[in-house]
Amino acid sequence: MKYSLLFFLLLLLQSCTNISHLGTDGDRLKQLDQYLAEQKFTKALSFIEGTSKEDEQALELQEKRKIVLEQLRSYEKQTINTALKQEKNNDWPGARKTYKEALKKNRTSKPLKDAQNSMVKRFHGKMEDLDHEVLILTGEFLQKKLPLLREHFESDPDDRSVKWSYSRSQNDARETAMELLRLGEQMLAENNLAMASRTVPLAAKLAPEDLESQSALKLLDSRLKEQKKDKPEDAKAIEGF
Repeated sequence: MKYSLLFFLLLLLQSCTNISHLGTDGDRLKQLDQYLAEQKFTKALSFIEGTSKEDEQALELQEKRKIVLEQLRSYEKQTINTALKQEKNNDWPGARKTYKEALKKNRTSKPLKDAQNSMVKRFHGKMEDLDHEVLILTGEFLQKKLPLLREHFESDPDDRSVKWSYSRSQNDARETAMELLRLGEQMLAENNLAMASRTVPLAAKLAPEDLESQSALKLLDSRLKEQKKDKPEDAKAIEGF
């Protein structure tokens, strides 16, 4: 009786193992459909490629490969278009989120990675442009503010508050002038004379005693004259800044 029960349990265990094995094989198509429903197309492709050729469903899975690829390309195109629209509307957080969610599902998608990298470059470029505009506006503000503070200080030199404010603004002007000069030199190196024309002269006005600023201003004037000889219309447009 004891051995009969043991033999029965062994048969039952073997039967369960066989059923489990059949169930796993039978679920491969279902698993593929699950990946597609979750928009995990690259995972679906890896799943197909990882299926043994001896598997009874290998042929069916390979036949679905083309469909998966088409769905992946469509998903990539739709994702990129969505992100571009968000970017156009200045919704950079939304665009980043769109790519993040898409790549979370399809980490090996090269088109999505490339599109995301391009978006990040454009974002950094935009932020850099905004920083430049803020710097220029700061310089222009200080250029207007300093003469007023100087007049106030000269009219009442014993007022500590006025003296401190004037001294602080002078320091701000020197620091801003140096930042404008560095940016202007960068623009000259890149032959961006339009931006150089907005930064170098402003730096020279904020720090007229600075020799570097005056040197950069002379270089800018020389480059503008050279450009005027080659392209008169472009030079006139730059001088309008």
